[in-house]
Amino acid sequence: MLASAYLGREGGSAATVAIFGCVALSMFSAPQQASAQDDTAASARGSLEEIVVTARKRQESLQTAPVSVAVFTAAALERQGIDTIVDLGSRVPNLSMISGQGGGTQTQVSIRGVGQSDFILTSDQSVGVYVDGVYFPRSMGAALDLIDIERIEVLRGPQGTLFGRNTTAGAIQIISAPPEDAFLAKAEVTAGSFDRLDFKGSLNLPLGERIASRISLASLNQDGYGRRLFDDTDGADTDVLAGRAAFRAQLTDSLRADLILDYSRKRGYAGLERLVNIDPSDPNLAFYNSFLVSQGLPPADERYITRDVHDTWSGERNRDDNEMGGASLTLEWSGAAVSFKSITAWRSLEVQSGYDFDGTPYPLAEQTLNLDQEQISQELQLSGEAIGGRLQWLTGLFYFGEDAQDLQDVPFYQPVVATGGGSFARVPGGFSFASFISQETNSYAAYGQGTLRFTDKWSVTAGLRYTDEKKTLDSYLTGAFVRPRGTVSDSWSDLSPRLGLEYRISDRAMSYASVSRGFRSGGFNGRNTSPNPPQSFDPETIWAYELGLKTETEGRRLRVNSALFYYDYSDFQGLTLDSFSGITITVGNIAKVEMYGAELDLAARPTEALQLSLAAGYTHHNIADVAAGAQITIRPDTRLINAPEWSATAAIDYTVPAGKSGDIDMHIDYGWKSELEFFLPNYPDEGQSAYGVLNTRVGFAPAGRSWRVELFGNNLMDEEYRVFAENGKALGVPATTASYGRPREWGARFRIEFD
Repeated sequence: MLASAYLGREGGSAATVAIFGCVALSMFSAPQQASAQDDTAASARGSLEEIVVTARKRQESLQTAPVSVAVFTAAALERQGIDTIVDLGSRVPNLSMISGQGGGTQTQVSIRGVGQSDFILTSDQSVGVYVDGVYFPRSMGAALDLIDIERIEVLRGPQGTLFGRNTTAGAIQIISAPPEDAFLAKAEVTAGSFDRLDFKGSLNLPLGERIASRISLASLNQDGYGRRLFDDTDGADTDVLAGRAAFRAQLTDSLRADLILDYSRKRGYAGLERLVNIDPSDPNLAFYNSFLVSQGLPPADERYITRDVHDTWSGERNRDDNEMGGASLTLEWSGAAVSFKSITAWRSLEVQSGYDFDGTPYPLAEQTLNLDQEQISQELQLSGEAIGGRLQWLTGLFYFGEDAQDLQDVPFYQPVVATGGGSFARVPGGFSFASFISQETNSYAAYGQGTLRFTDKWSVTAGLRYTDEKKTLDSYLTGAFVRPRGTVSDSWSDLSPRLGLEYRISDRAMSYASVSRGFRSGGFNGRNTSPNPPQSFDPETIWAYELGLKTETEGRRLRVNSALFYYDYSDFQGLTLDSFSGITITVGNIAKVEMYGAELDLAARPTEALQLSLAAGYTHHNIADVAAGAQITIRPDTRLINAPEWSATAAIDYTVPAGKSGDIDMHIDYGWKSELEFFLPNYPDEGQSAYGVLNTRVGFAPAGRSWRVELFGNNLMDEEYRVFAENGKALGVPATTASYGRPREWGARFRIEFD
């Protein structure tokens, strides 16, 4: 009743959504027959790659998994030049990523318009990021560099049953290349714009009949693409050193152990926060400017808006230093009817970063932070088959423990003293303050899911997860705002069910319908600057309803996958202002949202030399109810952050045989997003209009040789687009700053393999 009434009010948009599924259904509703011989013949003359995923924590074909998932194999990552997880944002419809306050390796991920509004440690992610089965909870440090990767899976929609807390939007799984039984060495060198010089290498080395190792190293270096005019230095530079050591031991015929050790260190500065708008007539700024002018210093005004969007007059260095590392041990035992898996992991993260909210040389509103985080996790899985293989089941237990602390220094209208020649020195005062928060989290879960194939064509999936979680927050404030040190704690529990029905139309087509629930953890208002202890807020939940269709033709020449979804989104966690003062922020449950949309993924291989890809996503939301006191931030017509209504990507791959010399392969891709917002309540100057990014690469691989060289260009049209923006008016700072995506870049890459 609710869904039909809602769609009726938005008939035009709803019809657009339905087109995705109807087009795919009309193309492939008739049964298709194929055989192993068809596949073999098709492979010989060129077909689409068969993709295996673990979206349901077991290996299965992409085409039989009843989940909306985008997959990038190792070959696809190389072909498209995807070097970091952030690069996925322009290549996966209904996936968006923004970077800003937390530094260049901080990213806030949204899927289908559901995401995280703040990077602070008291705010959890809505998209779960997993690397080799280990959960990465923080958005800071989440913009991972991709080194020696086997596959990436982007799962759209709540994954609460199998993946648990903080997957209301979906999950991103990164699977690294495992050790193998044969010797293999790879090396890659990249040189390009802004003195870029990268090296990546991996060595796969058997250590005996039952033990193998794989060592991967990377050194990534590049000068900044923008200038800091205040001190005439570079910004947005890269200095990364990373490594991973993986060991695989076949302890017995049925027991295998995988040990992975990893470490990465980054030094440098993030994208530059540029002033895009300022109002010197604002009373707060006018008073501060009078103080500057009285000392012979220029006022903070439009003179600090730079012509080049990648340059800034910012006085605060946007540091982006971090170190992260960890260890995981995975044990897998396979029996005749039952299998067991254990994943034990420890990780740590240290981050130092800063952000300038005014984009001028003066300390009007700045932020520096120091984050230290440590976590341990343990997951136990038991899986198997029953009823003659017609029932596949999985049960598990999960524990996650985290200790994290963050010390933030916030200069706010801090006074300065002229030192001559237009220079100045900062002095204590103004409304500057420091905030300390330390949070301990303990989360326990038990889950189970099974799929029963009750006929040759029909199957049903049912799952349930119970989560119990407790958080304890220690905090204090000093400076202009004071709060004595104190501790608060709260706990929450949740049941996350899933129910699905799958129908196998033919050997080449399947459809599914599912209903599932995901939840994002409750927490505390870590932004609170009042003298009162931070208050807790409740978890947010999503009931998701999804219809999907997956099809491909004989020989895998054409593949079309589509999905329709509707969300009932309750207790939306967001930021709003408190009445205590102009800069007190409340984090809490501020709205109820209804959402619907669709995805369409199409891949075609019309000839052996040509491959075409096209994907599109649509997301529409309606803010149904607004909590009392939140109207200053969110209204029925407010657009959620990082939630473009439309997104699309297209790619062409073409291989030109060069006779006995080898092959020349060409790739071009274009990613486009409609307008989007970075902050509530959508001030006119802090969003991003529709934009697109064009990338290309041309490579040559000689016949009979194990090396390859390629030339590439990213953002060929030199599109100027924002990856983050914030208007500080509501906080008493009448200025808007923005960080921009990378400009046009060129480069060359050389790869070689030895076996």
